[in-house]
Amino acid sequence: MKSLNTRKIIQFCRAQIGNERTKTVTLYLMFLVISFIFWCVLSLNNSFQRDFSIPLELSSIPDSTTMITDVPRSIMVTVKDKGTAMLKYSFGNLPTLNLDFKEYDEGDGVFNVNAMDMRSEVRDAFGSSATISSILPDSLKLLYTKLPGKKVPVRFDLDIQPNLQYVINGHISSSVDSVLVYSDRQTLADLTEVYTYHIEEHELTDTLR
Repeated sequence: MKSLNTRKIIQFCRAQIGNERTKTVTLYLMFLVISFIFWCVLSLNNSFQRDFSIPLELSSIPDSTTMITDVPRSIMVTVKDKGTAMLKYSFGNLPTLNLDFKEYDEGDGVFNVNAMDMRSEVRDAFGSSATISSILPDSLKLLYTKLPGKKVPVRFDLDIQPNLQYVINGHISSSVDSVLVYSDRQTLADLTEVYTYHIEEHELTDTLR
């Protein structure tokens, strides 16, 4: 029974393939696919412009160096390149902007990459075929120190008021009683304590953490 059904299906398929209308549709679809492939090839040779967020890394930082200024994790770059390159970038193959700390270390606690150097670094990262339209930020100026951290106590900046018929039970305590502060020599010499952000809580009726 199964053999008979299989034979009927094969005969039906052969009949359909031999049908003139089926041949026309098949030929049309084949030319459509070929046209689409040619369109893709031509489009990928054209240039496109797009914004990308590329990772930023600092290399060759000495072990004794602590960055005071937060280093951006990424920068925004507007790139114009061929479609083939854009397709590669869109699938996650973005370059990483790697800046050599020693190359841009100005000494005295300053790491500085001016706009011209930043554009040159980004261009090298994307390759010679790419045109860089804009970079944000277009330069970097970061502060660092080689001094050890200074341990200072943490103080509260609080305005805490319980509700009527409630009182504060015991002392307000912190899970962190001190922190390490990194800065220049003069700042560390003058610094004796640090404060929390200002906190206001009124009409409290329960324990606050």
